[in-house]
Amino acid sequence: MGAVIRELVKIFCIGISAALGVAAGLAVFSSLMLVRMDGSSMLPTLEPGDRVLVRKESVISGPLNLEVGDLVLYEAPYYTADGEGLLKIRRITGQRGSWIRLDSELESVAESEVLVRRSEIVGEVLVKIP
Repeated sequence: MGAVIRELVKIFCIGISAALGVAAGLAVFSSLMLVRMDGSSMLPTLEPGDRVLVRKESVISGPLNLEVGDLVLYEAPYYTADGEGLLKIRRITGQRGSWIRLDSELESVAESEVLVRRSEIVGEVLVKIP
Protein backbone atom coordinates (compact mmCIF):
# COMPACT_ATOMS: atom_id res chain seq x y z
CA MET A 1 0.00 0.00 0.00
CA GLY A 2 2.82 2.43 0.89
CA ALA A 3 4.51 1.80 -2.48
CA VAL A 4 1.29 2.62 -4.33
CA ILE A 5 0.91 5.92 -2.45
CA ARG A 6 4.57 6.82 -3.12
CA GLU A 7 4.06 6.11 -6.83
CA LEU A 8 0.89 8.25 -6.94
CA VAL A 9 2.70 11.12 -5.17
CA LYS A 10 5.59 10.78 -7.64
CA ILE A 11 3.21 10.92 -10.64
CA PHE A 12 1.40 13.90 -9.11
CA CYS A 13 4.68 15.80 -8.56
CA ILE A 14 5.81 15.11 -12.14
CA GLY A 15 2.45 16.39 -13.42
CA ILE A 16 2.67 19.55 -11.30
CA SER A 17 6.27 20.16 -12.44
CA ALA A 18 5.30 19.77 -16.09
CA ALA A 19 2.34 22.13 -15.69
CA LEU A 20 4.51 24.75 -13.98
CA GLY A 21 7.14 24.43 -16.72
CA VAL A 22 4.55 24.95 -19.45
CA ALA A 23 3.07 27.93 -17.58
CA ALA A 24 6.51 29.54 -17.15
CA GLY A 25 7.31 28.98 -20.84
CA LEU A 26 4.02 30.56 -21.90
CA ALA A 27 4.60 33.52 -19.58
CA VAL A 28 8.05 34.22 -21.06
CA PHE A 29 6.80 33.69 -24.61
CA SER A 30 3.85 36.04 -24.07
CA SER A 31 6.19 38.86 -23.03
CA LEU A 32 8.16 38.68 -26.31
CA MET A 33 7.10 39.36 -29.88
CA LEU A 34 8.81 39.23 -33.26
CA VAL A 35 8.19 42.28 -35.44
CA ARG A 36 9.12 42.89 -39.09
CA MET A 37 10.15 46.42 -40.04
CA ASP A 38 8.11 47.95 -42.86
CA GLY A 39 9.30 51.19 -44.38
CA SER A 40 12.58 53.05 -44.31
CA SER A 41 12.06 55.57 -41.49
CA MET A 42 14.63 53.86 -39.24
CA LEU A 43 17.46 53.62 -41.80
CA PRO A 44 20.33 52.95 -41.34
CA THR A 45 19.62 51.23 -37.99
CA LEU A 46 16.78 49.08 -39.36
CA GLU A 47 16.13 48.30 -43.00
CA PRO A 48 12.79 47.32 -44.57
CA GLY A 49 12.25 43.62 -43.88
CA ASP A 50 14.50 43.48 -40.79
CA ARG A 51 13.04 41.50 -37.91
CA VAL A 52 13.42 42.58 -34.29
CA LEU A 53 12.63 40.95 -30.96
CA VAL A 54 10.47 43.18 -28.76
CA ARG A 55 9.99 42.77 -25.00
CA LYS A 56 6.54 43.77 -23.81
CA GLU A 57 5.85 44.96 -20.29
CA SER A 58 4.22 42.21 -18.23
CA VAL A 59 3.90 40.86 -14.72
CA ILE A 60 6.54 38.22 -15.54
CA SER A 61 9.07 40.38 -17.41
CA GLY A 62 8.52 43.43 -15.24
CA PRO A 63 8.27 47.08 -16.22
CA LEU A 64 10.12 48.49 -19.20
CA ASN A 65 13.19 50.49 -18.22
CA LEU A 66 13.11 52.98 -21.08
CA GLU A 67 15.92 55.45 -21.67
CA VAL A 68 16.76 58.09 -24.25
CA GLY A 69 18.31 56.32 -27.24
CA ASP A 70 16.27 53.10 -26.87
CA LEU A 71 14.23 51.80 -29.80
CA VAL A 72 10.59 51.14 -28.96
CA LEU A 73 7.49 49.76 -30.62
CA TYR A 74 4.47 52.00 -30.12
CA GLU A 75 0.88 52.19 -31.25
CA ALA A 76 0.48 55.14 -33.60
CA PRO A 77 -2.54 57.40 -33.00
CA TYR A 78 -4.07 56.51 -36.36
CA TYR A 79 -5.38 53.31 -37.88
CA THR A 80 -4.99 51.20 -40.99
CA ALA A 81 -7.80 50.82 -43.52
CA ASP A 82 -9.05 47.67 -41.76
CA GLY A 83 -9.33 49.47 -38.41
CA GLU A 84 -6.27 47.85 -36.85
CA GLY A 85 -3.90 49.98 -34.80
CA LEU A 86 -0.66 50.75 -36.58
CA LEU A 87 2.54 49.75 -34.78
CA LYS A 88 5.72 51.72 -35.46
CA ILE A 89 9.33 51.56 -34.31
CA ARG A 90 10.99 54.80 -33.23
CA ARG A 91 13.91 55.98 -31.07
CA ILE A 92 13.32 57.71 -27.73
CA THR A 93 14.70 61.26 -27.89
CA GLY A 94 13.27 62.59 -24.62
CA GLN A 95 11.06 61.83 -21.63
CA ARG A 96 9.13 63.89 -19.12
CA GLY A 97 6.67 62.36 -16.69
CA SER A 98 4.33 60.02 -18.56
CA TRP A 99 5.23 61.54 -21.96
CA ILE A 100 7.89 60.18 -24.31
CA ARG A 101 9.25 61.96 -27.38
CA LEU A 102 10.04 59.64 -30.29
CA ASP A 103 11.73 60.26 -33.63
CA SER A 104 12.76 58.36 -36.74
CA GLU A 105 16.35 57.96 -37.90
CA LEU A 106 15.81 59.57 -41.30
CA GLU A 107 15.88 63.35 -41.36
CA SER A 108 13.93 63.31 -44.61
CA VAL A 109 10.81 61.89 -42.93
CA ALA A 110 8.33 64.75 -42.66
CA GLU A 111 6.98 65.36 -39.16
CA SER A 112 8.86 62.39 -37.81
CA GLU A 113 8.93 63.57 -34.20
CA VAL A 114 5.96 62.42 -32.15
CA LEU A 115 4.96 62.77 -28.51
CA VAL A 116 3.23 59.75 -26.98
CA ARG A 117 2.03 58.67 -23.56
CA ARG A 118 4.03 55.91 -21.91
CA SER A 119 0.92 53.73 -22.05
CA GLU A 120 1.13 53.78 -25.88
CA ILE A 121 4.53 52.06 -25.81
CA VAL A 122 4.02 48.39 -26.67
CA GLY A 123 7.57 47.31 -25.89
CA GLU A 124 11.28 47.90 -26.23
CA VAL A 125 13.34 46.54 -29.11
CA LEU A 126 15.88 44.09 -27.69
CA VAL A 127 17.77 42.89 -30.73
CA LYS A 128 17.71 42.70 -34.52
CA ILE A 129 17.34 39.08 -35.66
CA PRO A 130 19.84 38.24 -38.43
